[in-house]
Amino acid sequence: MPYRLLIINPNTSTHMTDALKPIVNGVNLRGNSAVEIYNGGKVLPDKLPEVQVDYFTAPREPTVSKEGITLEGIPSINNGKQSILSAQHCFPHLQSLIGEYDGFLVACYSPHPLVGMLRRAIEERNNVKPTAAIERPFHRRQYVTGIMDASIEMSAYFVNCASQESQQHTPGKFGIVTTADEWKEELDTAARDMLLSNGNDPDLTVFAGVETTGLTASELHSAPADLVKSRIKSATERLKHRAGPSLRVISMGCAAMAGMEKAVREAFDTSQPVTVVDGTAAGVAVLLGLCRAS
Repeated sequence: MPYRLLIINPNTSTHMTDALKPIVNGVNLRGNSAVEIYNGGKVLPDKLPEVQVDYFTAPREPTVSKEGITLEGIPSINNGKQSILSAQHCFPHLQSLIGEYDGFLVACYSPHPLVGMLRRAIEERNNVKPTAAIERPFHRRQYVTGIMDASIEMSAYFVNCASQESQQHTPGKFGIVTTADEWKEELDTAARDMLLSNGNDPDLTVFAGVETTGLTASELHSAPADLVKSRIKSATERLKHRAGPSLRVISMGCAAMAGMEKAVREAFDTSQPVTVVDGTAAGVAVLLGLCRAS
């Protein structure tokens, strides 16, 4: 039976959902892949099970909560408050899909509430005794992650790899380049909390901080391409200036940055190689690794 993953775009932009598809399709599933990394270093079989990926985009139609509150869809999530509203808007539409997938990836680079909401819904569903009215098409464990969670985990891993391979004696760091200025403090706090909670960096020495482009998620695709490229490069250069030669990994802090790695790389030269982590690719790799390990 194939693994089934649902990629969740909690905003109403179908254009943004479409931009995620080539990233998901390009995740390397064989060889020295991210999946192998997250499978604990175990050798993968020659043939991996088929992976079926479906996509969910927040509906444009309003959602009415149990309390009778009308919740509008969010076209571009630009702060923490909008993350909460988008979760409340999407969750009623996702509840009926809980039993249909092995893994759920919330494609919003933030500590998005949908991650916790889906985990609790899976736990509640699994604690209910099956009846004639409740079918259980899946008996495998189910997993949920967000692109920020996965990106932080993978960035910390790649920093460690780069530090071991580098001839420099300074420990490596990673930083986040994101969109609107409103995200800077929130993502900085969330990244530090994630590193502390998963034990990747108890002293927080691996994290170089967050820089912003000043553009919203939707503007990454609507603004002139040269402007977007310039803003991403400038934000990366500020992060590089702050962290110095120890900066080895950049996490692209927005799902809408999919495919924009080149602008990040242009801030570096051959004397300071960099790994660019796309959150969506990281999320798929983490979910597949968890599925295979269970």
